[in-house]
Amino acid sequence: MEWAYIAGFFDGEGCIYKVKRKGKLLPSRLITISQASRPVLDAITDFLLDNAISCLAVREVNPNHYRLDINSMKDVLPFLQNVYPFLIVKKEKAQEAITTLENHQKSGYMRKSINYAPEVLEMCEYGFSYQAISKELGISSSTVERIVQGQPRTGKYGI
Repeated sequence: MEWAYIAGFFDGEGCIYKVKRKGKLLPSRLITISQASRPVLDAITDFLLDNAISCLAVREVNPNHYRLDINSMKDVLPFLQNVYPFLIVKKEKAQEAITTLENHQKSGYMRKSINYAPEVLEMCEYGFSYQAISKELGISSSTVERIVQGQPRTGKYGI
């Protein structure tokens, strides 16, 4: 798997959503990739995790229709930066999103988070509770839960 393949797949099967809350447009973006073939999305998930980009577990949204989501600003930006050189259809929309996210990051509002996935998964293997992991790493228990539930059920990060 390579970024060029991910970009081509995303160009055809993906979407960049602008996020609104209470009618106000936020600087964050949501990335989705939809597909009828779950194994392809599972392989993309493994590739993203290997490249320190967290994503939610592939889920079935309709019968035989699966979706992969990247919804954290700290993960959306590097995803877009890596696929951007290879995009054709979504190149302009991706550039707008990259510019918005980079400006937001420069303004100091978007903190550069450490990817905690390896530590969280290791602590889970040792039987730590979400709350204990949260306290130890200084992240919210909901973040711990998302990391654990966001991993594919098989493969390198299997739980």
